Amino acid sequence: MMPLLKKKSRGRMGRALVYSKWLDSARKYTAFARERILRRKPVSKPEYNQKRHFPRARARIEIAVYNKKTSEQVGRLVDISTEGIMLAGGLRMDVDTIYEFRIKLPVSIYGKHTISFDALCIWSNRDNASSDFRAGFQIIDPTPDLKELLDLMMHSPEFEAPE
Repeated sequence: MMPLLKKKSRGRMGRALVYSKWLDSARKYTAFARERILRRKPVSKPEYNQKRHFPRARARIEIAVYNKKTSEQVGRLVDISTEGIMLAGGLRMDVDTIYEFRIKLPVSIYGKHTISFDALCIWSNRDNASSDFRAGFQIIDPTPDLKELLDLMMHSPEFEAPE
């Protein structure tokens, strides 16, 4: 087998030969990776939802979510459960970081207009369809009152009924 690089300079033709060998191996790897991706079994929506522990309700209207300390808007609510939320917005959220959130409720529930809680960012990625980032959060130590408020919120007209 001929070594790809020698200590001496190969000149223009030698560099072209090395580049063409590298390009061939890159093409083979790309074809192998593409074939491997295409062989994956797609996960259907019902199978995906069965992995979730708690039912989720998707927001029908735009509901802003704020940082509790700075009152800056960090995103908008995409969906909600009694144990977690998904946000979309222009800010990238750091995974394994605890955030303090405040949600302004679209309607008063038990005389409350806001909900405040701490949540741990479980995942974060860029949405392919838009330039927004999406992130999933697990609510840390939700109180029974908070769970009840979230459940009432999930079943309000502003949200699609949980599946």
